[in-house]
Amino acid sequence: MLGLGLRDDDRVEEAYAGLLPHEETVCGAWTATIALGPTATLLARLAAHRGDVTAAEAHRKKAVEIAERTGNPDWIAAARTALD
Repeated sequence: MLGLGLRDDDRVEEAYAGLLPHEETVCGAWTATIALGPTATLLARLAAHRGDVTAAEAHRKKAVEIAERTGNPDWIAAARTALD
């Protein structure tokens, strides 16, 4: 998120590469302390910043699927609007 906020392309690339293997997960769920929503939601935003519209839409779609399985309305809304 910092890379997006700062419009730092190097940080965006690093975050995208690091998070990509975890697309099917919920950010933070493994900590048993905090869960931030589908990793795919962040990947959609990162891909959009990178200019990869096809990947951004694919990640958004995956994020919606994951969020809907959880039933969390905030995560569902965030996933649906990830590219707005």
